[in-house]
Amino acid sequence: MKLLVIALAILTSLQTQGAFMIADFSSGKTLGAITTAGVTVSLSSNENGPALIMETAPGVESPVVTVAASNGWDLSAYGEITFPIMNPGDEQLSVRCRIDSAPKGTGGSKQEMRRNELTMKVDPGKTLMFRITLTPMPVGGTMTDPKEFIGIRRAPYSGRYYHVDNIRAISLIVNKSAKKNTAAVGSIIAGGTPIPPEKMPDKMFPLIDGFGQFKHRDWPGKVHSLDELRSNSVVEAAGLKTNPRPASWNKFGGWKDGPALKATGFFRTEKHDGKWQLVDPDGKLFFSVGLDNVTFGNFTPLDDRRHWFQALPPEDETHRPFFNDFTGAISRYYGGKKVHAFNYFRYNLFRKYGENWKDLFTEVSMQRLPAWGMNTIGNWSAPEIYSRGRLAYTPTVYTSGPIIAGSSGHWSKFKDVFHPDFKSNLITTMTALSNTFNDPWCLGYYVDNEISWDDDTSLALATIVSPPSQEAKKVFVGVLRERYGDIRRLNEVWGTAHDSWNALLGSTNAPSKDKARTDLTNFTGTIAETYFKTVRDVLKTYAPNHLYLGCRFAWLNWLVVEIGGRYCDVVSFNIYMKSWKESRTMSARAAGDKPYIIGEFHFGALDRGLFDPGNVPVKDQAERAAAYKRYLIDALNDTQLVGCHYFMYIDSPVTGRWLDGENLQVGFIDNCDTPYAEIVSAAREIGDTMYSIRSGK
Repeated sequence: MKLLVIALAILTSLQTQGAFMIADFSSGKTLGAITTAGVTVSLSSNENGPALIMETAPGVESPVVTVAASNGWDLSAYGEITFPIMNPGDEQLSVRCRIDSAPKGTGGSKQEMRRNELTMKVDPGKTLMFRITLTPMPVGGTMTDPKEFIGIRRAPYSGRYYHVDNIRAISLIVNKSAKKNTAAVGSIIAGGTPIPPEKMPDKMFPLIDGFGQFKHRDWPGKVHSLDELRSNSVVEAAGLKTNPRPASWNKFGGWKDGPALKATGFFRTEKHDGKWQLVDPDGKLFFSVGLDNVTFGNFTPLDDRRHWFQALPPEDETHRPFFNDFTGAISRYYGGKKVHAFNYFRYNLFRKYGENWKDLFTEVSMQRLPAWGMNTIGNWSAPEIYSRGRLAYTPTVYTSGPIIAGSSGHWSKFKDVFHPDFKSNLITTMTALSNTFNDPWCLGYYVDNEISWDDDTSLALATIVSPPSQEAKKVFVGVLRERYGDIRRLNEVWGTAHDSWNALLGSTNAPSKDKARTDLTNFTGTIAETYFKTVRDVLKTYAPNHLYLGCRFAWLNWLVVEIGGRYCDVVSFNIYMKSWKESRTMSARAAGDKPYIIGEFHFGALDRGLFDPGNVPVKDQAERAAAYKRYLIDALNDTQLVGCHYFMYIDSPVTGRWLDGENLQVGFIDNCDTPYAEIVSAAREIGDTMYSIRSGK
């Protein structure tokens, strides 16, 4: 990795208004110690004050600015590090802030160093404030060997802790780009109230109490007894009765007093008064606000971890619904193994509501969502819940079939869309959802999730290195043969030496991406077009009245998103940002003039007994509520956005879900079925006012 290192001695402390100046970019003296590699730096100023200007050269892998202290900064008197970063360019920047710390009195060797990173995306013309909380290392007890925390994404006492009395370096890493990028970094300051260190237990295990909660901490809303668990439902029921669905909604959650448009009996889209809108079955404007994963909770693995749990019920007839076996885990420890798992959430529902827990929880959920300002049940939700005919919903659909052997992916390899099983399997999947085809409450279908499209050449390259039996490869070679005729012409362009078209089919060697770029890009587009067209055609054959909501893009490929926009009724994105404004330009430019919807976003904190705050961490529950309001207000003011679905209804299990160890504190309710009052209140406020916000009236 090519680095730009600014090695600065500790700057003189500016003890101004309780702040400590770590890096002051107002003086040219700081440039004297700068060395560069693939990037240039200079000093300037903008509306944020003095700034360090980073200009990265095209193609530099990870240009880094490092402000280092030879003897370390003692920041134990402060609670956070802050600095602004501006993007004056026309391309979104991904910027990582990396902070290194080491135990006091050590030299800061690689073995001693504790490293944490925070990533933010800065849109063109925007300024964001980095705010890194200086949480000190825990005290007391003994740090448990991380290897003991198997099958869990984030372990206790493994978060963003720092040796706050010995911060060694602060680095800024900008993403690689094909063109020159510029970032303006403001003065780096330590300030705020110091955070007291947390005390670790003398004995870590067991770490989970009888309600599935972290045993070694307490917090507001933690359940300590069965009486508390059961009394919570009485208190909540009274609140739901007092505050039912917003008065401005019709039965579907549309704008009751808004304009009357054509009523088709199903959800549809329409551009009305310059804004893309959803229209509900009765012809009223509808903005879809929902929760993903409205289910009966997740299972957590027990294998090799039973000593983690203080109290598990016996695996008898009464408790059998709370235990299950799974295959297909993708976590490092449980991958490829059969997993025996337990569902604390279901067990708590059983103890809270009794033998009829499933129906009672479903009824409570159907009351909660509209009372919380939610008019939609989002992806991955339980059919037993969404089929009640009281809220709009989006059934879960996945494609399946043979994969492109040479492909890779975050969740799975890419399906071979040219294999006949791709279409036939999708038909089978849709047929199983026949009860949704004529249901007016069905908003539409997301198909797949967070596909790894990679760049404009990746899928074609994956195809060409696959075996000759790959259907996609046969099609690709046929396309190339049609274009070039003679294999020698292809060899001239690609710089290859294939003897024949059959030799190309049999080869698993990758060509030069640069030399073959045109053909690779074109065929990646062909794959994408075949994917979206096949899915669209199947959906419209079996469910012509419902919307095709896209594939929930997480990693954007402009070529693929544009193609998707031709076939999807609504283009979906999973956008994890603190503000929708940060990504509006990115998504709108990619999809064109289409309605789009957010399939996932969330905010998490570490103040309620879980260990992972998710993709967008905030300080506490109050900040979760504020972030939710800000995101929704931005979204409601967007002329193309027609909905936002929050991920997710229930917190992850503290010890991680069986599939991948995900253990996020991002839910609207915890694992004892207790709502988080702060974010619920914020959501209800938005629900009451969302149509006036969207209409500007």
